[in-house]
Amino acid sequence: MARVKSALEIALEKAGSIATFTQEEKELLQDEERLLSVLREFYQGRIDSGGLWQRLKGSKPAVLRKAQLSVIKTFGLELSPEDFEILEYIYRTRAYEPNDGSVEKLEEVVGDSGVVMAFEGTTPVQELIQGWMGLRGFHSHLLRHASDLENLMATMHESNLDKVKVGMPVRITVDALPGKLFTGYMYC
Repeated sequence: MARVKSALEIALEKAGSIATFTQEEKELLQDEERLLSVLREFYQGRIDSGGLWQRLKGSKPAVLRKAQLSVIKTFGLELSPEDFEILEYIYRTRAYEPNDGSVEKLEEVVGDSGVVMAFEGTTPVQELIQGWMGLRGFHSHLLRHASDLENLMATMHESNLDKVKVGMPVRITVDALPGKLFTGYMYC
């Protein structure tokens, strides 16, 4: 029976016809594939946490950090009421810098060849799940600490308002008027 190639092997073959990778890039891709393979076994229950770390023994520090972050994000962190207060403080006191014009510079480079998309981040729910507590942790906190979680998300929403300032340039397009661009400035 013929050996089935991994997605990485297929991608490397296709990419090889486009460009060549440096040795460092090849090693990075191989490390990534090895990590994903080991994590897959762990998440499928074929190895326990001891087996996971045994299989990763001798890996580069960057690979170990990725493995740790993956496990933390999957299982989530159990946050205490004090942790909620700390997170609220972080979001209440963070500051945003205005756009440095990089989107406009990219639009000049891209021209009519494509569309430059500006991204302003994730919703508070996504940010909590992806960055702080994982899906299980979020669900657990939603059931056991709903009011703390609601207060934190309200603070996160309020901190997002700082992204919009009076005088900021805006560009608006609407599907009903294809090709029409409206420009202006924020005011209130």
